[in-house]
Amino acid sequence: MAGTGFGTVKKDAALKIDGHSQETLSLSDTEAVFKLTKINLLTSSKISLFFGDGSPKTVTGLDTMTIVPSLTQVTPAIGSSGGSLLVI
Repeated sequence: MAGTGFGTVKKDAALKIDGHSQETLSLSDTEAVFKLTKINLLTSSKISLFFGDGSPKTVTGLDTMTIVPSLTQVTPAIGSSGGSLLVI
């Protein structure tokens, strides 16, 4: 997410979607990156975003969020001919 005044202390950033805390990956004064690890639906209007001094006024568009799922990782990268358990 892009904006201004986010700060740079990663532990001070908090994003909740549907009451579930999301992981903060990186934080700068102009960008916050979160890993969405648990959500209830692909569209949510229950979004809370906080930084060290509260929610910045320059962040807009948090009334509703639509999430587009994508496959980002499959482990293990190789398997056997007899079959392998994949983690997606």
